[in-house]
Amino acid sequence: METQSKLLRLFTQSWFTRTSYKNVSESFILLPQAQKQTRRALKGGKGKKTARRTQSGCGYYGAGCQILSTCFDTYPGYDGDIEFPNGSHAVIFFDDEDFFRFRFNLRGLEANCANCGIAIHTGTSCDDVGDTFWNGGEDPWTIAGGSVYNSDADGNAMGSFETSNGFDSEANLDHAVVIYNANEDPIGCGVLSKSRKAAKSCNKSCKANNCMRKV
Repeated sequence: METQSKLLRLFTQSWFTRTSYKNVSESFILLPQAQKQTRRALKGGKGKKTARRTQSGCGYYGAGCQILSTCFDTYPGYDGDIEFPNGSHAVIFFDDEDFFRFRFNLRGLEANCANCGIAIHTGTSCDDVGDTFWNGGEDPWTIAGGSVYNSDADGNAMGSFETSNGFDSEANLDHAVVIYNANEDPIGCGVLSKSRKAAKSCNKSCKANNCMRKV
């Protein structure tokens, strides 16, 4: 009887140890599948990444968000000293209310360009970009709207901003995106397409030359 009691205590202690976590406010007991998922999330690594995606969806939004991307090229007619685009690209995540996060990875820019512009335009070709593309309210493609990048001393800029131009992903599809320098001259351009394929094509073409990090 005493042996059985010892075995029961050892089993109970071991089971509670496996299902209790010191880095939460209080210990709790979980079902096996929940134990596995929570343990992975709390330990970090792949589980932590999964937890973030569960909370924010495809990068930032819910499972139904739409993604557009572009791989930039030199703006037609630009003959300045800036060696853009050098593998530069952007990925845009749209939620279901026309709000989006514009994520960019830009290289070969002028050094220390502060609050330099990025904008989606009305045109669907880099040969004729037209005006900035927005629908009512205040123009989001401004410094006040937050649609800017800031390059470092090496001419690199990686970051994101959140905004809305009043249009959903379908309406923004096939529109030109323009990158500006400190003098507000257009130096780079790309046309938005569905998914991340355009951005990934930049990564693949640039990988051999080690000219950028993957977004």
